[in-house]
Amino acid sequence: MTEQYNYVVAELRPCTDQDEYTDIVINNEFYIIHRLDACKDLNTAMYTAIDIERTQPSHKHLTLHHESLLKLIEGINGDYEPQPQREVFKLMALAKAQGVDHE
Repeated sequence: MTEQYNYVVAELRPCTDQDEYTDIVINNEFYIIHRLDACKDLNTAMYTAIDIERTQPSHKHLTLHHESLLKLIEGINGDYEPQPQREVFKLMALAKAQGVDHE
């Protein structure tokens, strides 16, 4: 019988100068996924997050429901678009038209 895990808690460590990539950006701070924990319910996920805060104060944590993860995957594949045209895309198109390099 397989276990049903509904949440995942990601422990995020700050990026260092030696890191060559970033997994996630939160408020202009760059993080790499340090560890993932699958959790059966929200209480377990909350205790896992508290443990991260207690044992690794410089790390952040991110808790997602499995349906949220599916939305992210569908978004990457272009299958999920909760908003038609976002303002950021309009601004990027305007900047490109004006010759501003965004990279």
